[in-house]
Amino acid sequence: MGRITQLCLSALVLLLLVSDTCESAPAQCFVRKFNRMPVIDPIETNCMIRIPMNQCVGACKSIDKFPGSKTSTFCRCCEPVKFEKKKIEGDFLCRGINRNNYYKRKTMEIYEPVKCVCKVCGEKPK
Repeated sequence: MGRITQLCLSALVLLLLVSDTCESAPAQCFVRKFNRMPVIDPIETNCMIRIPMNQCVGACKSIDKFPGSKTSTFCRCCEPVKFEKKKIEGDFLCRGINRNNYYKRKTMEIYEPVKCVCKVCGEKPK
């Protein structure tokens, strides 16, 4: 068997293994609590606080085509689909005009993810 034939067969076997792995691997997309997520005040963008907060974490099945292939790209991303309103109260760290830091007592509301699923990447919410 020639060297080129061996390389082609090896590439074909690798492609079949990758395709099988992609199809059989379960999607894992879930909510995870992080201890110190930065939250920036949308009104005073120079102020932020670090709080425990949920985020979507995981991996979803995606297939990317390569040049010359007849397959199409199939992209899924782990994204939130359900939120709960959360009230934040605390001392926000703010940066002043002269780059001097100060704390400011603030209250604000955010929407925290409580359910995540694999969705088509870039899909607009309905």
